[in-house]
Formats: sequence, C-alpha cells, structure tokens
Amino acid sequence: MNKTELDTQGTVSQCLTLAENLIDDNELNLALVILRNLEKISLHSIESNHHNSLVLTILEKYKRINELEKTAPLSKELAFLYLGFEKYYEAIRIFENLLKTSDDDLLVVYGQLKCLIKLELDISCLKNYFNDFLVKTGLSPNQLEWACKAIGTFHLKSTKDDSLGIKFYEKAFELNPSCPELNLFFLRVHCKSINPDIEKYIAPAITNTHLGSLPYFLAICAARNLGNKKLYQQLTEELVKKFPDDEWSYFHQSQKKHESGMTDECLAFLNQILEKNPHNLAAHDNRIMNSHYSSTMSQEEILAIANEYHKNIIQPFVKTAGGNFEFSKYQDEYKEKKTIRIGFVSGDFKQHPVFFWVSSLLKYFPKEKFEVHCYVNNEENPFAESLVSLCNSFTYITQLTDTQLAEKIFNDRIHVLIDLSGHTDLNRLKTFGLKPAPIQITWLGQVGTTGVKEIDYLIADKFLIRKGEERFYTEKICYLSSGGAYPANDYENLYVNRSLARNDGKIIFGSFNNSNKINATVMETWSEILKSVPESHILISNYSLMTEPEYKIELIKSFKKLGIDESRLEFELPETKVSHLLRFSKIDIALDSFPFNGGTTTHETLMMSVPLIAIEGDRWASRMSADILMSANLPELIAKDRQDYINKIVNLARSPKQIIYYKETIREKYLNSPATDMESFSNDFAEKIKNIWDQYLTSKNQIE
Repeated sequence: MNKTELDTQGTVSQCLTLAENLIDDNELNLALVILRNLEKISLHSIESNHHNSLVLTILEKYKRINELEKTAPLSKELAFLYLGFEKYYEAIRIFENLLKTSDDDLLVVYGQLKCLIKLELDISCLKNYFNDFLVKTGLSPNQLEWACKAIGTFHLKSTKDDSLGIKFYEKAFELNPSCPELNLFFLRVHCKSINPDIEKYIAPAITNTHLGSLPYFLAICAARNLGNKKLYQQLTEELVKKFPDDEWSYFHQSQKKHESGMTDECLAFLNQILEKNPHNLAAHDNRIMNSHYSSTMSQEEILAIANEYHKNIIQPFVKTAGGNFEFSKYQDEYKEKKTIRIGFVSGDFKQHPVFFWVSSLLKYFPKEKFEVHCYVNNEENPFAESLVSLCNSFTYITQLTDTQLAEKIFNDRIHVLIDLSGHTDLNRLKTFGLKPAPIQITWLGQVGTTGVKEIDYLIADKFLIRKGEERFYTEKICYLSSGGAYPANDYENLYVNRSLARNDGKIIFGSFNNSNKINATVMETWSEILKSVPESHILISNYSLMTEPEYKIELIKSFKKLGIDESRLEFELPETKVSHLLRFSKIDIALDSFPFNGGTTTHETLMMSVPLIAIEGDRWASRMSADILMSANLPELIAKDRQDYINKIVNLARSPKQIIYYKETIREKYLNSPATDMESFSNDFAEKIKNIWDQYLTSKNQIE
C-alpha cells in the first residue's frame, strides 16, 4: 500500500486514531490489520512512534492470552481477549460458562451476543437479556450502540416485531445520532411523515453511498412530504447527477413524469426498472396504476402487465412464504354460522376518500347479518378510530408481515376478505396472494384488474364494465346496481354559490383533479375551450402545486405554447378539506380530465352544485364521471368524444342563464339520486356479499 492508496481511506493520523479506538473497543484483530497496512508506507518519526506503541499494546495483550490460559482459563478477561482476536469459538465457551454463574453481568452478555452474531448463530437464546441493554449500564457507548443495533436487527428480521426493533434502534440512535445506518433506517420508517423532525435524518442518511440511490430516493420523499421545496430540488438534482442509471433514480423520474401528466414517459422509466429488476414491487404497482392514465395502452396490454405482476411478485412470494390455509376444518362452522364475517383491508383509513366511503357504508350495513372486521394498514389517527364503533374488531396491522397478517385473518375465521387498495400505496396484495379467506374481493381502491388470481371477485357496475369486457380482468365481476354511492349527505353547513363565480361576466373554469390527470391532450383541449370563450379564466388546484417546485412553472409554459397567456391561469393550493370545498364557489364550470376521469372530485363538484362535462370513454377509468352523471340523472352533461366535450362546454359557457340554472338545481338533483343513496347502496352491497357466500357454501367444489 502506498501513501496515495492510504489517503483514499484517510490520513495516516486518522488511521492511527482509528486503530487506537479499535483497541479501546477490544477490536484487536481489526486494529492489527490497519497497523500492518501502515507498515507498508514511510511514516514520520512521530507517526512511527505512535504506530509502534500501538503494535506493542496489541502484542502485550496477545501475550496475556498465554498467561491466562494457564492461570485463569475461564476468566472474563481471557474471553474478551479471545473475542478481540476473533477467536470466537474459544470465547463463546467461556461466556457460556460465565453466564451460568453470573447472569446479571451485561458485559458478559454483550460478549456472548457478539460471538453468536460473528459466527452467524441464532441469538434468541439471549432474548431474556435483551431489555437489559435498554436500562442497565456497564458498557461503553460504542458497545451499547452495537448491541442495540444487533438486537434491533434481530427483531426486525427474525421476530418480525417492528415495534421492538425500532425501540432498540432508537436507543442506538440516542447513543450515536450521526450514524448513517441508523439515520437511513429512521428515514425509511418516517419518510411519509409530515413531522418536520424527520429532516434531521436526511443529511447523514444520504452518506450511505454503498446503497446506491435508495437513500436519496427516501430523502426526496421526505422533503416532498415536508413541503421543503429547496431541499427537494437540491436532492433531486444530486440524485439524477450521481445515479443517472440507478433503478431508484428511474423511479423518482417516473414519479416526476406521472405528476406532470406525462404518463407514457413515466411508464418508460418503470419499464426500464423492471428490465433491470423484474421483482421491483414498487415499479410493478406504479406501472399497473399508471397504465390506466395512458391513452395509448390497450386493455389487453394492461391485463398483460397485471399478469406480469402476479408472475414476478405474488407467485415467488407465495412459494417462499408457504401458508397453505385449509378451510375444510371450518366447513361445519361455516354452514352453522348465521352471520358472515367480512374483513376490510386498507391503508387509507385516514383522511382519504376510501375512509369516507367505507365509514358511510358501514353506518347502514345490516349488523344482524354480518360481523365487520377492519384491518388498518396505516398509522393511528382520529378518522380510523371513528370506525371502532362500527366494527366487531379493529386492528392496526402495520407491524405485521404479509404472512403474519394472513395467519391472523385465517385465525379470525374471516369468510369474505375485501381489499380496498388495489395497487395503491400501502396495499397488502401479497397477503391476498396467500388466500387466507375462502372468498376474496377487491373494491374501491383502483380501477381495473389487480392481476391477483387469488382474488375471486371485483365489484363494479354494468356502466363501468360492459358486456364482453370481463376478459380484461383476472377476477370475476360482481355487478352492483351502481358503482358506488358517495356520502354527500354526511356533509353539513356547506356554503354553495348559486350564482356566477364573478360579477364581471368572466366565466371561470376549474380543475381540482390530481395533476397526473392533466396530460398534454387535456391541456390542448382546455386551451381550445379558453380560446373559444374570450376573457375566461381557469382555476387549477392540486397537491403538485405544493410538492413539486417546477410544476406550476411548467404548466404555465405549456399553456403559453398553446396560446394561453399566464394572466388567464389561476392557481390555489389545496390546503384543508373545508377550503377545497369552498373553492367550488369560485368556478362556473368544472373541466373533467381524460382518459382518467375524476372520481371523488366529480362527486364533490355536483355536491357543490357546479356543472361538469365528461366524456364517456372506452373503459372503466374513462367512464367514471359519466357513470356518476348518469346516476345523478344528468345525462345531458355527458359528451360522446373530445369534440363533443369542447362543444358542450363552450355552449354552456356562452349561456350564463344555463349555468345559473345548473347551480340552482344540480345539488338537489344529485342529493336525491342513487349517486348519494348510501343506504340503498349499502344494502345492495351486503346482499351481493351474502349471495356470493351462499354460492360458495352450496358449491360442490367449495373446499379444495
């Protein structure tokens, strides 16, 4: 090793200091390796004296081994000398003996723990001592940090108890808050939090360069959720510059394209990831979700990528996890049980449309026929807690692995298990792949098939999925009378503007859909509308205005290229639910997106008595708004194609009296339609579940 080679690892002085610290921590063999490497270069006299002194210290310790082997062969001192020189088998025999006579010596437990881990042996034999590392003293800070990380890792990997693992990692972090490894761990755990304290993890975490771009990806997610635009921009630039061809760099770039409505470019990045790594779960989930935003992908292609997900994610997981759940032993109980045990699994039991839909559904659910069990895959929050009174059981499942969750569901003897996530964030589709319930259904979480062949049914209506389109789904279609009733009647004391948005005669269009639905074709269409209605403006509000620093700038540029001046564009941040609903009073006509329509936003638009024109497309994603308008008895607001969409909007914009008519009548028509009749929908939903369960019980092939 020459001086240049050494400098890449640190200066001679740093190496000597490191060796000295290692000796203090009883890492004698490792210290000796460093000192021997230093012998290969020329040292200054002071460095040489320091080096020789450290080598002498190690030699003295080695000589001490010979003395102790004769005079104290079972001593703690000898055990630690063996440990320091990596003679783990010799050390472990002494530690085992010492534990029999002095089981309250934490230093001895530490020695035994280190030997077991170095030898890659099971450490569960020491589990009775684990908590001592949290409360007792007697170790150096470095020793205690190492032990807590080791025990934390054991809990996370072996016992799958995240809460215990986190507890030990927190203790280690308390001892060494600058540790890159620990900061990365906590960044991973909390990257979706909006707590500003998580920013402290970012700088140390991204120094884990050996992990490629993953630390940067997690840091970017955190910065985005915190709304720190400057940090977000800085990290984004560093990620793409340092790791241009890394899969997590591709993943981040795919998200940027997605949020900008550039679906095909987004899918291109996701395809590149899956070419590199066919088992990247996040890429599979995002590709399936994004495929429904594409105007170029056919339904056959969407089904194909859903099947790839099953092949590359579900099948390998099931093969590894095992878990062959036998329902035959419950057969007699199934027949005798008068009530049906139904389980809902979701990561959206929080301030999210899924929560509002399900909570309203459960209010009207026939409790005499069903037991309701909710499995909550998100953090505790007041919205989720409000479901407790509507359920027979309510369980937070974030700490459970997919296999553990499947075992719990099976032991809870759930008859019908319902996925409410699809491929959205925080889904537990792997659990459904293990088939822990006799009947499995997906509803509400996403449009289109999940590709999970172990899910038996998908809930929809005949407007969304037409005759002959069942072939694009791996699930059987369970048809309800409507795609879903929105709990609009649960909202009280809303301010509804029954007149034009402004007194100056300018017509204000509005779009409050997610940014990923505003693609190039949509912007071109809206630009044509704005040109056809002079002096009209458009008000845009979505979360990308808060989280993506460049989004607003790019949107303004895109509209300018299409001939729309910035002065005609208005932007507002989403902020609270109340402010979001009040924003509808500022617009005259809502502009729906395509090929992926509004869902909840369309319901909210009608609830706030604002007219909305929607195109009836050729698949589920592009029929959602039309489905809602049909249920609300507003078929005249449905356009057959893009040109019809433009014509209907322009004609309505040129008729202020017609706009006012709609503003005076839409809300009441909507609230008194099947689109909001949650009681009827809930009863229909329950009846269909009962029919499916009855069919299962009477089927000759009910038990495999």
